Amino acid sequence: MGVPSTTNIPKETVSHLDTAPIPKPGFLLQVRAGRVKKGALGGEITSAIYKQRHDGPIFCSATGVLGDEHASSRHGGTERAVHQYNPDHYPDWRAENPPEPDLYDVGAYGENLVTTNMNDDNVCIGDTYQLGKDVVLEVSEPRHPCFKLNSRFKWPRALKRTIRTGRAGWNMRVLKTGNICKGDTISLLDRPYPKWSVLNVQRVIRARNVSLNLLAECTQLPMTDLFLDIAKERLRNAPKTYTLVDARLVAQRVRKLTFALKEPLTLVNPAFDPYAFAQITFGRETKFERSYSIVDGDIYKFSLGVSLDRQSRGGSAYLHNELKIGDEIAMFPGTNPSARENDDKCDQSLTRILIVGGIGITAFLPSMRDWESKGLPYHLHHAVRSLEEAAFLDQLPKNKTTLYCRSDGERLDIRNVIPKPGHNGTYNARRDPNNSTNSTDDLY
Repeated sequence: MGVPSTTNIPKETVSHLDTAPIPKPGFLLQVRAGRVKKGALGGEITSAIYKQRHDGPIFCSATGVLGDEHASSRHGGTERAVHQYNPDHYPDWRAENPPEPDLYDVGAYGENLVTTNMNDDNVCIGDTYQLGKDVVLEVSEPRHPCFKLNSRFKWPRALKRTIRTGRAGWNMRVLKTGNICKGDTISLLDRPYPKWSVLNVQRVIRARNVSLNLLAECTQLPMTDLFLDIAKERLRNAPKTYTLVDARLVAQRVRKLTFALKEPLTLVNPAFDPYAFAQITFGRETKFERSYSIVDGDIYKFSLGVSLDRQSRGGSAYLHNELKIGDEIAMFPGTNPSARENDDKCDQSLTRILIVGGIGITAFLPSMRDWESKGLPYHLHHAVRSLEEAAFLDQLPKNKTTLYCRSDGERLDIRNVIPKPGHNGTYNARRDPNNSTNSTDDLY
């Protein structure tokens, strides 16, 4: 008799992991393989999820069971040669009252191996198993379920429930090839990562709140690139605690703030994306949430330029007047894909024209340094209220910058700056990617 699952991984908070239990030696109940079929699911979706039992000996190569095929490039190969699923899940699925419970029968998830005593909680990443006399398997990842499950089980919630419960199964590499057969024994040979069960990996990459140390550990597991990339991206983008290590005025109303990561972490790619910004939470009881362009640095240590807003609701005033060395903030990096995409479309042989007003210069400083290093042509038209209020002028190349000071009666006329469109009707012009200013008055 099955039991509906109450597990909801995306809502969990994961701060530690328990050691996974050791599975007892088990028996191979079924070996399954199947061909790709067009329109196999609902008459529209090509799939190889329907696999047939093979009771006699069958060869297991480095890419899986003989005769088994895969419709998606995300399945199969040497990294996902064999898929295994816990048969005890099927009664539990039927207990959840799906529209057609009989579809939840052994083999329905497209598994190649059905055994006793193995499940998502007691099988770990990096585990090696002896199957029969010859074959040695290594666990490489949890299964990454896709939308096809909804069609397979004729249930719109099938994929969502699989993710929430973590009942996804796992994929394995074949370290040693040979014949396998129903009735063969399967037993654990080695367990280098005893905390990292298939279920725990899913919890760490999908739970709402996760310890950064666990995410960092997860990126070091011998998993497939797909899951490693998911873990690395989550670690990179997760909110982190930073300490203010330097603060100074760089203009009359602009304070440059430099923050350093509080806890040491190893990141594969600590660099910010082009046109990235910091989304920070700060103040007493973390009452303020603001976004500021990155002036320089990386995820380990970065700087912001904060202008004291004359109409401040408290955020910029707090950062100017109350935040002191040693105070902490939380930050996670934001991205601006459209600005990056537009920049990539620019013909690199043509001169980029930047029209920037005031503190908006912070959004372009990293890109300008990148263009300088690559020798790309550009020219900056920078409108400021006065020289006293203009920040980061020392970082602007004089031969590529035209400055317009309102206090000196200088006005930036956009009509004189933007050239006529090219033959394809486009401009190689860039404005503040986080600002939709159309009026020259707003630039000041």
